[in-house]
Amino acid sequence: MIDIANLADLGLEPEAITKPAPVPEEPPIPLALTPGSPLARCLYEVWSGRPVTVVKAAPGSGKSTLIARLVCLLLSRTELSVTILAPTRDAAFDLAERVGEALSVNCGPQSRYVCLFGVSRPEEFPTHWSVPRLTQLVARHATVRTVASASGLHNPVTTEVVIVDEAYQTTLSDMAVALRDAKQVVLVGDPGQIGPVVTVDDSVWARQPTSPTRRAPEMLLERSDAILVELGTTYRLGPASTELLNTLYDFPVACGRSPRHVVHRPGVDPAGLRTADGGLPEIVRRQVPAVADRNDPGYLRAVADTARSYVGRTVHASTPAGDMIDFPLAASDICVVAAYRTQITRLAATLDSFKIGMFKVGTADALQGGQWHVVVAVDPLIAADTAEGHNASLGRLTVMLSRHMTHLVWVCDSRWSEVLDATPSTEATLPASRAVRARLAAAPELG
Repeated sequence: MIDIANLADLGLEPEAITKPAPVPEEPPIPLALTPGSPLARCLYEVWSGRPVTVVKAAPGSGKSTLIARLVCLLLSRTELSVTILAPTRDAAFDLAERVGEALSVNCGPQSRYVCLFGVSRPEEFPTHWSVPRLTQLVARHATVRTVASASGLHNPVTTEVVIVDEAYQTTLSDMAVALRDAKQVVLVGDPGQIGPVVTVDDSVWARQPTSPTRRAPEMLLERSDAILVELGTTYRLGPASTELLNTLYDFPVACGRSPRHVVHRPGVDPAGLRTADGGLPEIVRRQVPAVADRNDPGYLRAVADTARSYVGRTVHASTPAGDMIDFPLAASDICVVAAYRTQITRLAATLDSFKIGMFKVGTADALQGGQWHVVVAVDPLIAADTAEGHNASLGRLTVMLSRHMTHLVWVCDSRWSEVLDATPSTEATLPASRAVRARLAAAPELG
């Protein structure tokens, strides 16, 4: 018979080995404010009772981060009630998670601070930091809703502060209803991107200084009690792309991105494309033969082949901490953007036939807000007679030139200058369009 030792003889007690030691809860780290920063300025304006604060933000400048941190400071340091409005349900879900995470990290557990959904949430949408609407709340909370849900007459926003994300995608008429009971509003958005879709004939207001179909921030900025804050550092785009943005934006944009590039391949890439750090230039140009039809299969196949050629290429990047990393590009890291749906349909079919992964393909309108390491953008002026209407939109052009995190391939033909020369001088977008394309024409050619 085996004599089994008693735990007490070993100096142990059952509870000591079965009950885990309690893990002390780490206190939240208070948000640090940099004097004069956009966040500090927004907080000051709200604290001081400013009715309207408009934040003009460059692409990749951290709009969601600004909103999340502003909510943390308002909930933890004031008694103000807060509602956040987003343009779509998907955007509302994503923003709720960002805000909920920021509250948890900077303010404390959900028993004290929480972000709530103000719209119904699909069951399949995973949530970790945000929670469904609660009937009885003891925690300080912010509620995320869509602009459309707040624009109805029977579901008003009643909080003291309303923060609007992607505010330049909202018309004055939508915002006027949503904000009718708000004491203060902070509108955050990118003025260079595509504006709201207007489905009514607004020509009746063409000669009026105020139109209900104008973008809400533009109109509210005309109030004498409104103030403008600029979020002008992009952390997505490199120095060459930032130069392009400064041609399109009416406020200065600076580059804050860590260095990264697609690695140059000797024997495959032209030797003249190799940069001093061993990479490809941030922006390159792929010139295709001029065609009479923008749906011409020849040049669209060349666009698809260009996107495919980047699969498996190496990106060399430095992290904000200064570490260097290399990783291969998958199809999901590559996006193809064009101006017309018929182009997208044909490009998507060709890319799918390669069977090497899921490329992202879409119009500029559909890709607003997204980012990919490599973007292949098709010039809207291909096969055009003049630059007017849809193909002249500076918003679409801006989106096309600002979705890449590492590398942009601009696909154009040799006729862009002729198209602009044939465009009436009354076309308001003509000077900016010409300046941008002149810079793109000077980019190294991919070959």
